[in-house]
Amino acid sequence: MKRYYNFSLFVLLVATLFFASCQYDFEVKPAPEPPPVPGDTLSFSAEIIPIFTAKCVACHGGSQAPDLRADNAYNSIQTLVNLAIPADSEIYTWPNPTNTAKHAWKKYSDTEAAKVLFWIEQGALNN
Repeated sequence: MKRYYNFSLFVLLVATLFFASCQYDFEVKPAPEPPPVPGDTLSFSAEIIPIFTAKCVACHGGSQAPDLRADNAYNSIQTLVNLAIPADSEIYTWPNPTNTAKHAWKKYSDTEAAKVLFWIEQGALNN
């Protein structure tokens, strides 16, 4: 009986040490930004340029059109903006996260795409 008790105690100790030593590194993703609120005004320099800088400038930094560097972006995308049908604007559709046929490299996040579309819907102002 004592042998069974010692064995049980040993198994319990090993199991406790085993499970206590498990460690999980959970990846905590930041909460997504809420989409733009109707009535708000998006600033091209404060909201859109940072998207271009983070996602686009690596390729579109002057050597490949459109030039999306901060100083040149607004003038470079004028032909890519469709104010009549904002959702058809190439600056929105090409890097859109739902577009699988075009621009397979970097894409906007859903929130970034919503911001770009909202900015175009507001008239694509250089503000």
